[in-house]
Amino acid sequence: MPTGIPVYRVKSQPMLALLLLLASVMLVGCKDTLEQIVGMTQDQRPDAAYQSKLKTDLKAFDQIRSQQNGVFDELDQQLSFASKKSTSSAQIRQSLQDISGTLSSQNEQFKKLHIHTPEVARLRNAVMQLNYSTMQIVALVDNPNAVNSRLNRYKSMQKNYINRYKHLRTEIESKLL
Repeated sequence: MPTGIPVYRVKSQPMLALLLLLASVMLVGCKDTLEQIVGMTQDQRPDAAYQSKLKTDLKAFDQIRSQQNGVFDELDQQLSFASKKSTSSAQIRQSLQDISGTLSSQNEQFKKLHIHTPEVARLRNAVMQLNYSTMQIVALVDNPNAVNSRLNRYKSMQKNYINRYKHLRTEIESKLL
């Protein structure tokens, strides 16, 4: 009873394996192409569901890290105190270790955070890099009174990370408007 669907009879096992392989490659290729097409339209014109995910991700991100960069201003202040010798080295070391502990805790929370949107994931990665960079600065502080001049390279890296964070944040907020 003919059904209109062509039926191929394969007499050898290698030929059957080859046909199955080709069919699976075609299916996977079509799936990838479809995902790319859907991804392009989603990037060009985000729908309400995507914006909702973006808002949810950004809200979860903000619960871990506020929008201000106060920790980094506090670090600069502590380093300037150290260079002026206005406080003891032990006090400065303790406050710097507290800053490092805060940033380390923040990074651990970010590692556990499940993010659905690539924009917020990039923002999270930028902040984690900024935190790691700042923890490197704190780790270098063996003599706070002489450390300020040695940290220019790390401070410039930190400024670059802060600028990247601000750029990514602005990009995400513009998509939500």
